[in-house]
Amino acid sequence: MIILASVLADLATALTLGGMVFFSVVIAPTVFTALEAATAARFIRRLFPNYYAFVAATALVAGLAFLPHAPVLAAVMLAVAVSTLAARQILMPRINAARDQGLAGDAAANHRFERGHRLSVALNAIQLLATLGVLVTASLPT
Repeated sequence: MIILASVLADLATALTLGGMVFFSVVIAPTVFTALEAATAARFIRRLFPNYYAFVAATALVAGLAFLPHAPVLAAVMLAVAVSTLAARQILMPRINAARDQGLAGDAAANHRFERGHRLSVALNAIQLLATLGVLVTASLPT
């Protein structure tokens, strides 16, 4: 049973990392270079909830699968899942509201948007590095 949990944990961690890298390196830059700014922004805004749901779900599966044999790795992946849900449910709506207010002429909202966006990017980078660390650690011989 531990072998099955280990394989599931590794697969879910790889899916989490792969999804994060693909979105960050391929999807987002392509959208903003291929589409007009307003269209790109609408597309990304619609895509982000799905991105966050995918990352949270795969990180949760990884965390739960690591529990029986690697509790520290489980804790890291569960932290990725919880922080992703927080970003989806709390940070993303605030960023979107600030962006809308900024586009409507509220200069202070532009500052809130920039700060929220920087926080979102930093959180995503930390989650990506943590997930990479888990995947590398899990692949080391015991």
